Amino acid sequence: LPILYPPNIMLFVWFLGLFSLESASTIWVSIHLVAIVLILLGVYYLVESESSLIKSISVIISALIYGLVFDLRVGNIASIITAFLIWTIILAKNGRSLPAGILLGLSTIKPTISLLFIGYFLLKRRWKLVFISLSVSILCFVIGLWIAGISLTEFIQLYKIGYNEWKLFPSNNPFRSEEHTSELQSHSDLVCRLLLEKK
Repeated sequence: LPILYPPNIMLFVWFLGLFSLESASTIWVSIHLVAIVLILLGVYYLVESESSLIKSISVIISALIYGLVFDLRVGNIASIITAFLIWTIILAKNGRSLPAGILLGLSTIKPTISLLFIGYFLLKRRWKLVFISLSVSILCFVIGLWIAGISLTEFIQLYKIGYNEWKLFPSNNPFRSEEHTSELQSHSDLVCRLLLEKK
């Protein structure tokens, strides 16, 4: 499945290669379970109500959200990002810009939603928090490139290929028919060849 992640993701997945497939899967599921627990705790904390019942209902509703189950089943990283963002909000509300900025920076492993939060904190003039988050994000980006063993130019080249592949994938473009499968495969083969040549 074509997925467009920045190099920041490498910090969270590279160590899984040190384990067997079964052990790596167990570790990854465990990380997701911890993330889900942190999400539910965060929701309980953020619900501004003196009623424990309302807080509990909010937590139960959050636990029943399909995304949490889906992420756990397929290994999607969205639950981890959600945990980062929820606790960014909690820490920011308590005036703790440093840890909030670090978590927001780490959440840019898939920056789709994170960018909205960075924009929000810019509007709120939380300059320190935004600076810390961008610094952490850039650091993760650089370390990710180093772990992957590719340069920025090579990453941009691979990203362009990956983006074209992503557009061709049926679930992202329902108007494309199955006849584009061969075109999709050719892009995948090119990415594999570039990575193998780099190695």
